[in-house]
Amino acid sequence: MGVKLALSLRELLNELELPGYPKTSGQSGLHVLIPMGPGISFESAKALVELIGRLLQLRHSDVSTMERRVSERRGRVYIDTGQTGRSRTIVAPYSVRAYPGATVSTPLYWEEVHMALDPRLHTMFTVPARVAERGDPMEHMLRERPNIAQAVARLGKLLEPFRGV
Repeated sequence: MGVKLALSLRELLNELELPGYPKTSGQSGLHVLIPMGPGISFESAKALVELIGRLLQLRHSDVSTMERRVSERRGRVYIDTGQTGRSRTIVAPYSVRAYPGATVSTPLYWEEVHMALDPRLHTMFTVPARVAERGDPMEHMLRERPNIAQAVARLGKLLEPFRGV
């Protein structure tokens, strides 16, 4: 289900004309990093990510939640926008995780995000050859300069049908 939500997030980011860079968490989850370019305040970035997450959750309320408490999720996929925080840490790309198999938080190309995706295949033993062969999917991420004001305006229009929900 996480893959379905990631692909839906990609569609939403395309609607907003925002770039998104997927990566495995190194466990079972997926992360999508959204570069905003220089000059965007922390508060603005956090608010934008919260709104994007809320819209994604509203579009997929049957299978997703933003409920932090595991006991309240009822089998739904957790959309975690709370990692955008000053005291929060998200596992960095290419970090080896302390789990069986030495899995790695691995940047992906969008075409690799599909239902057969198996994050366990990305390990400290396989990722170096992968990067040598395919390159780094996040190579250009920090050079992105999206139009955040335009994205916010588009997001406002996409949220209109959900007002009062």
